[in-house]
Amino acid sequence: MINNGNTVSIIIPVYNAQDYLSECIESVLNQTFENWHMILINDGSSDKSLCICEKYASNDDRIMVVNKENSGVSDTRNVGIDDADGDFIIFLDADDRIAPKMLEKLVDRITETSADICVCGFSKFDENNKTVKWEALDGVWHGDDFFNMFGKLYDMTLLSGPCFKMYRTKIIKDNNILFDVNRSLGEDLTFNLQYYEHCTSLACIPEPMYEYRTVKNTSLSNKFNPGKSEIQYELYSQVINFCERHNCLENNLGYINKVFFRQTYVQIQDIFSSDKTFSEKKMLVNGILDKYMTEQLLSSLKELTKHNKLVVSLMRKRAVVRLFMLVKVKNIIKSIK
Repeated sequence: MINNGNTVSIIIPVYNAQDYLSECIESVLNQTFENWHMILINDGSSDKSLCICEKYASNDDRIMVVNKENSGVSDTRNVGIDDADGDFIIFLDADDRIAPKMLEKLVDRITETSADICVCGFSKFDENNKTVKWEALDGVWHGDDFFNMFGKLYDMTLLSGPCFKMYRTKIIKDNNILFDVNRSLGEDLTFNLQYYEHCTSLACIPEPMYEYRTVKNTSLSNKFNPGKSEIQYELYSQVINFCERHNCLENNLGYINKVFFRQTYVQIQDIFSSDKTFSEKKMLVNGILDKYMTEQLLSSLKELTKHNKLVVSLMRKRAVVRLFMLVKVKNIIKSIK
């Protein structure tokens, strides 16, 4: 272990998390790295979350509890940032958990490489403990190498969320980097883009050590958000502008476009699963395809799966009915598995 006395502040927003909160906290207590400070911020929970937080804090002086009125996850994380005094910060959601060696390995990696941020792989598990793993790349990238790898790392979903990352507290506080409280979608990415503006290096550990809990959503008709495509396009534009500022757009554009394509395809699937009439669905999908899925974008996509190649072909032809049938078959197969 190469921690050299380094300390880690663990920021955990808590809102009505009584069913999973103890498991989350215990995963921190079970860490092989012990020099941490946990900040539990109760965001106006109406269940027993605050009692659980206070019980753990009474037994371990490394745990601090902040109780406040409900204001959303962005403001809650910002409160945690304000109270953080460790050398490094990690964000942990109250229904997730971390592997026992996550802190040790991230601290060792970020210290030995002098990286500005360290990212590890992650996994997702359900109520039956069925787990799907996403490994990160193994490497360290400095300066132009980092910016030229940006698109590939972004495509691998390693750069967007705040979890499974270790940040340097000094970079966050010196540059007043905070989560946007006016956003309900994409606030994680905008926070990270602010942080990456002040990064000169990034290190990755392949091993999936952050564990997301997935709760099955039985109501597909409630997933459609009519304004989501515009928000996603705004975020896409932010990433494009970031790469332009760092003179790395040419190397990264195909990967960035692929992420936006995937997000748009998910939005189309949500439209097809909504309770709107089929004519309304067709109108909405055609509107999204015409506005965002241009030939220039579709022709630039890199490393597509066979399924997504078929989706691109149908998008090009504006074959909405066939696209609908493809989504329907995909959902049937998914429900059988």
